[in-house]
Amino acid sequence: MNLPQILTLVFAPSLYIVLSCCALAQFNLIFNGISSLAFHMQRTPALEALAPLLKAFVKYLESIFGPAYKFVPNPTHVLLQRSSSRAAAAAEQQQRWRQQPSHRSSTSLT
Repeated sequence: MNLPQILTLVFAPSLYIVLSCCALAQFNLIFNGISSLAFHMQRTPALEALAPLLKAFVKYLESIFGPAYKFVPNPTHVLLQRSSSRAAAAAEQQQRWRQQPSHRSSTSLT
């Protein structure tokens, strides 16, 4: 193994957990923003027609995560996000590997 591979093995899990925390913090901000927007759309006459749609979406999100102001990511959320991030990264890496002609076998078995 070379040095970059060793460093990846050592630091990748921690990096994925940090990135997962950042992604969940971003989700929390978006969730709060959507909830706030749904509340304030009722007061704006131009956006009043979209208010029921956004309220239904917020109600759906609140049925899953609870009220937006109370949402706090717990360790389960972080680990699930980390797993999905790692799976996406692995799929992207595999796709890149398949597209490189140098990794294809040039010998045939016949």
